[in-house]
Amino acid sequence: MSEHSPNPVAGKESIARFVFSPLHITKNGKIKPSLFSHVDDQGCSVQRESIATDPEVSAFVRGFLEAASNREWLGVAFAFCRDIRLMPAPDRDKKRAVCLYDTAEPANPAHAEICRARHFEDADPLELRRELLRLFGDGQIVDRKAYRAGGVWNALSQGLRDRVATR
Repeated sequence: MSEHSPNPVAGKESIARFVFSPLHITKNGKIKPSLFSHVDDQGCSVQRESIATDPEVSAFVRGFLEAASNREWLGVAFAFCRDIRLMPAPDRDKKRAVCLYDTAEPANPAHAEICRARHFEDADPLELRRELLRLFGDGQIVDRKAYRAGGVWNALSQGLRDRVATR
């Protein structure tokens, strides 16, 4: 879908969703299903793990953290593209619930988006987000310091690391 794309998203690719507080975390530290809230209207941004380089991911995280002083990067949740694409729409004859598209950006060629594929009843978007949360590790994330052997965490400026070091 993008002129900056190296290729379409393949079924075997690992897809990463970055988890930030307070946007994606409850007060007791659990991931909210709203981690996938934009899937219903504008698309939910994800990263293609095999394409993203450490400097590109570091720039993405840095930009997101610098956009608001209360943001903290906690880690990353993963799912496989094929599992996302095979998720059936409820009561829709097993038709696809979501699509996963390459939406590469000039500074982020690994960018992709998950978008709702079908019209859902009022309650269905909540079910859709819960199912995506289940596919992405059911609330389990790879800690930011362990992600990519700490390469992204270490590439962030000391000021940004200090701001989130209390978690």
